[in-house]
Formats: sequence, C-alpha cells, structure tokens
Amino acid sequence: MRQHIWSSVKQATIGTAIALFIAAPSLAQQPGSNSAPARPLAGMELYLASNPKTEVEARAVLMRLGGDLYARGEFAEIDQVAGQFLRGRSRTPSGLWKLAILGAGIGSQAHPKNESEEAWEASKKRVRAWIEKAPKSPSAHIEYANQLIGHAWFVRGRSYAKDVRPEAWPRFRALLQEAVDALQASKSFASADPRWYSTMLNLATYQQWDKRKFDNLFKEAMKREPGFYSSHFAGVVYYTPKWGGSNELMEKYIKDSMRFTEKTDGNAMYARIYWYISQVDCDCDLFSDTNAFWPQLRQSFETVIRQYPDDWNVNHFAKFACEARDFAKVASLLERLNGRIVQEAWGMRGVLQRCLHEIEQIRIDPRVSG
Repeated sequence: MRQHIWSSVKQATIGTAIALFIAAPSLAQQPGSNSAPARPLAGMELYLASNPKTEVEARAVLMRLGGDLYARGEFAEIDQVAGQFLRGRSRTPSGLWKLAILGAGIGSQAHPKNESEEAWEASKKRVRAWIEKAPKSPSAHIEYANQLIGHAWFVRGRSYAKDVRPEAWPRFRALLQEAVDALQASKSFASADPRWYSTMLNLATYQQWDKRKFDNLFKEAMKREPGFYSSHFAGVVYYTPKWGGSNELMEKYIKDSMRFTEKTDGNAMYARIYWYISQVDCDCDLFSDTNAFWPQLRQSFETVIRQYPDDWNVNHFAKFACEARDFAKVASLLERLNGRIVQEAWGMRGVLQRCLHEIEQIRIDPRVSG
C-alpha cells in the first residue's frame, strides 16, 4: 500500500477549474432585455433561450443555471435538466459534458461562501431536504457527498499536512468516510450518473485507497461511461506526485486512459488530461516538471480542435505551443483565430504579449528561435 500523504491540495474537480474563471450575470434577465419574463423560465427553456454559441458563453450559462435553480429550490427542475443532459450526453462547444458544469454550478451556490461549522451544517441540511423530496435523485446524493467533502476540507484546512492541527485529522477522515458511505448507499441508482464515479474517484484519492482498489473503481467508471472526461481527470490526480505518485505513473495512467476513448476521441485524451493537470493540479512548468511530450501533445491537440474547433480550444492549443516554444505553430493558430483571443485561456496578463514578442523576434532574426 502506498504511503498516506496528506498534502496541500486544490480540490481536484472539474467544478473547481470551471469556477476559477467563469462568472456570469443572472439568467433571469439577460442584458438587453426590456422587461423581466412573466414567469421564471424553466431550466431547459432558460438554457435554450440563452443560446450559447461559444465555450465561454456555455460555461457561464450552465454555471448560472445550476446555481439559480438550486438557490430557488427548484430541485425537480435540476433533475429534469440533468436527466436530459445525461440522456443526450450533451457537450459544450469545447467537448466537456454539460452535466459536469451544471453540477459545478449547483456546488457554487450550495457550498457556503463564508465557511464555518454552522454554515456547513446548514448547507448539508438543505441538501438532505432535497434528498427527502427526491430520494432517487442522483444529483441530490452526489451533491451531498460533495458537501461532506467540502466540510472535511474546511475541518482539515488547506495548509500542508505538517501544519494541520492533530485534532483535525479524525474529523476530516470521518467526514470523508461519511461521503463514501453516502455514495455507496445511493449507488444502485445514482451511479447511472457518471458524476457519481468522478466524485468517488476524488474520495479514493483523498482516502489514499490502495492501487488495486482504485484501478478497479476507475475501470468500473470506464465500463459505465468512458466518455465522461471528469472521471479521467479525477483519476489522474491519484497518480500525481503530491498524492504519492510520480510523473511516470501519471504518464502510464494517461496512456491507459486513452484506450478507453480511442474509438470516439482518438488520441485527444492525452492533451485533455495534461491540460487538466496544468490548470488544476500542477503549479509547475508542464514541459520541464512532468513527462508531457510536446510532439505527442501537439498531435493530440490537433485531434481536439478537429473534433471541437471552438476558439477556447484553439486558444489553449496556442498557449501550450507558446510554452513549448513552437512559435511556428503559435503563429498559425493565431492566424486561424484572426483576433478572437480568449483571455481566460492565456491566464496571467502578459503571457500572450510575451509570446507575440518572441514570434516577432524570430521574424526579425530566425536564429533566435532556438
């Protein structure tokens, strides 16, 4: 069994990554509308009425949709929308499952903004009331497990393990186990929703399951729904160095993971998982601190933008090419974008400008390219 290492973590969920850079106005009344609707639009009506055409728009709409429905207590509507997204395996323009972002939107509203014991207990009580109203709701049971996870991390704190108060560990572990037990109790119906597996994979990492048990869970998730990217993302965190893994184990996991999606996604999962690692679980230089191999990542990104040519994906491809110093590729991608820069993809201000400066220097003197 691997050594138990409780290191400082960002909660490695797709919702965390999305919530970092998406904010949107309320959907109850879109900018430019002359008056409020006579009645609040139902969830799916609301989504369709907003007609998001880009990834940024879609994420903003879905996050707000989940949050607004939860805030208004329209739990039956959440289940209806989630069910429709699940049945259609509906994706955003960049290829992510709408179901995952809807869930992140629910969590963004459901989790207390000002954390305290009292706030977490009140938050969990509200989700338990949802479960009482809809005992077979996958969304309700999955959100309750995420509530317990959030409460556990509040108790523990986000500092390094050596700085955690000794008395916090038993409660932290008890809350994580309560989340596992809650998911297991709902498995017979809630595991039809692939978020059940991505949540359980997160818990398996936090509890540091042994490798055989973890791999069996991941294989079961892939058997149920191999195309749900969030399960792949949750799985790779287990193999990161901060959780006792290594770059070599991450690389092996990624290549194994690709086999589950090669019929539908080709080699795209190589780029998608390293992309996820770079944004959520790696405060590092991807090309010097991991085993990410640019020629393979470039080829994989070509597949991603062939399948999902949204500007969000193209901008990220260009950013990675810049980090890999493949400035010829950057230039061709920027030409393709024709000014449609998505600043969220480039991160800190100045990254794109530095890249453009490098390209200009090479244009002036090709000898500087190396």
